[in-house]
Amino acid sequence: MFSLDSARIYGFISLIFVLNRVFEVLGWSNSALRSWLDDVLVLPLALGFALWVHRRRGRSPEWTIPVFQVILAVVLYSVFFEMILPVFSTRATSDPLDLIAYGAGGVLFHFALNRPGQTLDYEETM
Repeated sequence: MFSLDSARIYGFISLIFVLNRVFEVLGWSNSALRSWLDDVLVLPLALGFALWVHRRRGRSPEWTIPVFQVILAVVLYSVFFEMILPVFSTRATSDPLDLIAYGAGGVLFHFALNRPGQTLDYEETM
């Protein structure tokens, strides 16, 4: 129940995320993309999915995720992935710049995707 514009933006963000992961596997990625692009894109993807689920499960198409909850998601992702996970996993490292990336992702979600939708599903518009 995204608006068509939001569905296209979400699809574009998803494509960038997947391509970045593929480029990482192929070794075609630079350190900045490897380090921060996923962190910028993960919250728009996760919160965009959450918004879609809420609307599919009965919320009005006009409903949006409150700013407080977007900020809470940024804080929770930051605490878990930058403070807790590195303690328990040798594959995870803490990077203070990731906090900025999560914040940028929250801002991207809020302004690009967290908009009142239409009654049409993305599939119906194709």
